[in-house]
Amino acid sequence: MKQIKSIIFISIIACLMGLCLTACDLSNESKIPAPMSMNDLIAQRNTFVNSEIAKVNATVVGWDVGNFRANQISPSFDNLQGTYLDALNAAATLLSNPDQLTYKNIVQVDSMLASPGRSFNTNILLFDHRALNDVIVEADTLFNSTLVGLDQGQVSQDASIAFDTAITTAKTVRNTVNATDMVVQNAMNTLAAAKQTFINAIIP
Repeated sequence: MKQIKSIIFISIIACLMGLCLTACDLSNESKIPAPMSMNDLIAQRNTFVNSEIAKVNATVVGWDVGNFRANQISPSFDNLQGTYLDALNAAATLLSNPDQLTYKNIVQVDSMLASPGRSFNTNILLFDHRALNDVIVEADTLFNSTLVGLDQGQVSQDASIAFDTAITTAKTVRNTVNATDMVVQNAMNTLAAAKQTFINAIIP
């Protein structure tokens, strides 16, 4: 008899737990945001497109935050800027007829902007690399003006290779759009040390 009562008690507890879990699920479901309306989607895309058009038109080539990185390995700035602007303007034209838009058109807008937007924005610097670039320019000038040899003012092959490697490493950091201020500063310090070592190796 006690065993039967225990089974009944456990069953009741299980049912109550199930009700609690169900109530929790229903409570969580009520917190799920409602899907965006077509008007909201259009407004969101319009805001994004207009913001990107303004940003792309204002972007210049350089090494400051928000600049298009100026390293030689990057694709042409003019080409990437033009391609992205063409896509943005096409998206703006499509969004200018809100009464005729469908969810398929919203997906179309996202699709037409994805590739050119990624190609352009992956070249935009997130941190200031100007100081590092200045150090690199100075190092390049010294390296290119110092010959390898045994005469006065020249350096050994090993010293030249070591300095060239240090410059290349610094350029890699400079060309990395998301290289942080700390990473940039470390690269500057490392290159400065390599530069001094190179200067010390010049035959007097």
